[in-house]
Amino acid sequence: MTATVSDLDTIPELEPGTSYHILFDSGMRRLGLLPGEASSIKEQIKQRGDVTCTGLYTHFANADRAGDDRVHTQYSVFQGIKKAFPEDIFTHAANTGTIFNYAEEYLFDGVRPGVALSGYSPSLE
Repeated sequence: MTATVSDLDTIPELEPGTSYHILFDSGMRRLGLLPGEASSIKEQIKQRGDVTCTGLYTHFANADRAGDDRVHTQYSVFQGIKKAFPEDIFTHAANTGTIFNYAEEYLFDGVRPGVALSGYSPSLE
């Protein structure tokens, strides 16, 4: 099992031996660390040698709309965040909308198909 870290208060609370992925808010404005908090979280990672960061992720807010400029903006923001971490760290951002509308551009190491697993389209259009 892998934990999610979505705020700076979480790392000190993790049990020794925990693996975790860090959620960054690249523009959805709902949950996750802000891009400017990357250096703070990296410092906490150094202090906790008994837990392991195994991934980074974000969530594209408007991927259910093909051609939405905000997806491109979020992708750029996430790419900037990724540069602050090891190149080989596991990354994921693709929700159902990304898989359907942006698969050739914005897939990383993993996908999160969400509503598609139940047979639903990523949008109401």
